[in-house]
Amino acid sequence: MNIILSIKQILSNFFYSTAPSLYYRLVYFHNRGHFPHLKNPQDISEIILSNMMNGNIKKYYKYVDKIEARKYIAEWVGEEYLPKLYGVWERFEDINFNSFPNKFALKTNHGCGSHYICTDKSKLDIAEARSTINKALSNRYHNSPEQQYELIEPKIFCEEYIECTGKELPEDYKFMCCDGEIKCILVCVERNIGMKLAFYDLNWNKLDYARGPEKYHGEVARPKHLEEMIKIASKIASKFEYIRVDLYDTCFQ
Repeated sequence: MNIILSIKQILSNFFYSTAPSLYYRLVYFHNRGHFPHLKNPQDISEIILSNMMNGNIKKYYKYVDKIEARKYIAEWVGEEYLPKLYGVWERFEDINFNSFPNKFALKTNHGCGSHYICTDKSKLDIAEARSTINKALSNRYHNSPEQQYELIEPKIFCEEYIECTGKELPEDYKFMCCDGEIKCILVCVERNIGMKLAFYDLNWNKLDYARGPEKYHGEVARPKHLEEMIKIASKIASKFEYIRVDLYDTCFQ
């Protein structure tokens, strides 16, 4: 079984790097049972894929840049909703770790994951941090259909570590918005032990959208500041045809 999975992963990586358009068409067919209508998209998945394939997605690069995006969020909803920023650098060697608080998150502005999270500076592993961040800096997403990443100048930044009382990682609330309206809220729970997914409407009624082993069968407590989160997501959503707005309720505590 492991050999079969390894072969599938190798083939998947090959098609993703050499023929991304074919890769996404095959993945779409596998999940939906038909090939996507990219010339005349019929749903939000096809709209996003169409923008990826025709290059229109490049215009979003300034919003994808995690450092530049802070400026827009501060303007649209207020700087108080952003994690504290401790610094921005082009090289790892320029970072002064002595200026950081005891807990912090070290990231790059152009990628996904590959963060170095420190929850106790007395246990800071500089070598591991350097390896993690420099590897992230070197990833330029060449040949990726998400061409907006190639237009971002890679940088390092350090921001506030977001905590949640009694939990290692807080719930992640993802507001799925289309045509300026919030359509549903995806909640990511149990993120430190495999992550499960649940969907809710704006009145916090659970929606039966999740599928497969990642589906969360329990109930997620209604976030304390749901109404304020909806207002924030709605303001940001009004600027875009489609956007996912990610929020933590801990930001309001």
